[in-house]
This record gives sequence, C-alpha cells and structure tokens, in this order.
Amino acid sequence: MRTAMSEITQRYVRGFWTLVDEILNALLFLLLGLEMLVVHVDLPLMGLWVAAIALVLIARLLVVLPWGAYFHIRQNEQGPSALLTWGGLHGALSLALALTLPPGDEKVLILSVTFAVVIFSVLVQGLTFRSLAGWVAGRTK
Repeated sequence: MRTAMSEITQRYVRGFWTLVDEILNALLFLLLGLEMLVVHVDLPLMGLWVAAIALVLIARLLVVLPWGAYFHIRQNEQGPSALLTWGGLHGALSLALALTLPPGDEKVLILSVTFAVVIFSVLVQGLTFRSLAGWVAGRTK
C-alpha cells in the first residue's frame, strides 16, 4: 500500500474503510436491539446467565494464561493475562450462531444466555477496559 498509493490516497482509503466499519457496527447494534424485542427474557434464568458469563471468562483466562506467562517471562510485562481475558469481547459471531439454530425450546434458552453474555461483554467489559488498562499500566511503572 505504501508504494502503490500516495499518502493522501492512503488516508482516503483508510478513512473510507473506517467509515464502512463504523456504519456496519452501528447497523449490527441496531439489529441486536431489534432482536432483543423478540427474545424472551426469563428472570429465573438469571443464575444460568451468571454461570455462562463466569464460564466464558474462565475459558478465556485458560486460553490466554500461557500467553500472559510468555509475556511476563520474555518481556517482563505485568498484567497481560488480565487484559487479554477482560478484552475478549463477545458479540456478533456468537449471536449469529445462536440465531441460526432451528426453532425450539433450546433455541430460546441459548439465545437468552447468549444475549446475557453479549450484553455483559459490551456493557461491563467494554466500558471498564480502559480503566483496567490504565490500572495495569500504572502498576507496571
């Protein structure tokens, strides 16, 4: 890209794809919001939602723990496992897979749990990630 395009063309191309990305993300969240209107929210399932969120976070930690240890040993980085675990946002792909299930009681349950994990991921993890990154960065100095 650097040799094939001038600097101004690169800026326009990058700006175009950034705009497309933002529009598609906005459309995705609009569709998710509309889907929330038809998903049955059953409050007795709250325990299952919490268990699913905990399982997702534990699974993510188990996957990133070796990388965190690697960064700690090789580059003396502090807190990469926490950042990689908390930064593992879940969303569009999980919901797309849940929405492709055939109709039935299982689909309703899976959609409900998937929405709970996605909402937690976007709202809690997404809104607190910057604070966690700042805390980790401040702790390593």
